[in-house]
Amino acid sequence: MALTPTQEKLQAQMGRDIQSVLMEALETRRGQTHLVARAALDLGLTDATLYQWCREFGINIDEYRRLADAAGRGE
Repeated sequence: MALTPTQEKLQAQMGRDIQSVLMEALETRRGQTHLVARAALDLGLTDATLYQWCREFGINIDEYRRLADAAGRGE
């Protein structure tokens, strides 16, 4: 899949592939209210763009809505 110019820019800035960049932004905000909006803001994106990119790269945002402890125990 060809990357958009914005995706290429984020990859270059962060020094990692775009999927890792997205997952790290979500992990940083794990369990917080307005998770997607905050992660999008951290990356300089709109929340709609973050949702779309996560769909494209097969990232399940719902996994980041819970705190790490609860997610690890399957709660």
